[in-house]
Amino acid sequence: MPQKTKVVIFDLGGVLINLDIHKTLDAFKKLIGHGFDILEEAQLNQSFYMEYEKGIISCEQFREHIRGLTERPLSDQEIDKAWNAMLLDIPQDRFSWIEALKRDYQLCILSNTNVIHVESFHQIFGEQTPYKHPSEIFDQLFYSCYMGKRKPDSDIYTEVLEKMNIMPEEAVFYDDKQENIDTAVSLGIKGVLVERNFLTKKMLPGSNGRA
Repeated sequence: MPQKTKVVIFDLGGVLINLDIHKTLDAFKKLIGHGFDILEEAQLNQSFYMEYEKGIISCEQFREHIRGLTERPLSDQEIDKAWNAMLLDIPQDRFSWIEALKRDYQLCILSNTNVIHVESFHQIFGEQTPYKHPSEIFDQLFYSCYMGKRKPDSDIYTEVLEKMNIMPEEAVFYDDKQENIDTAVSLGIKGVLVERNFLTKKMLPGSNGRA
């Protein structure tokens, strides 16, 4: 008999909050000028940014890396604004669906992210939802930059399961990257691939224990 779903795990960018990486690329190109083509979307996953998402590289080191790409003096505020440009809105209907799940499930966030984006997301969340902070509705917030690990490595999923005190079969995970879903499924977690920015109500678990 299938295990009843107890915990619903959401990725952040592209699932909970709309995401457009090209807005950040465009913002950096305006700041830095010609030559910023080296930072294409695929290269946002190169080792430097992976280390930043694991918290190995500090925000100060990240900003200095960006400054090293141009001779222009860039302030922390200019860099942060460009970096956060990819974080868009939290649609009201999407949030209402997620909020409704709270009656039947524990909810958590599992995101590959960084401190600058976390702070921006929390600000957006406070402005666009009835809650001041995600912790008011989500039972746990699992951010890679505070965990020292990131998806799709299996150890981050294992930590989530341990801290939520559940079996893999008792969780369902929503993410917009196939590789992240693949690892979750390999561990026994139910995985749902979301087309970026297009989470729908019918994808979500129903009430009365349906998953």
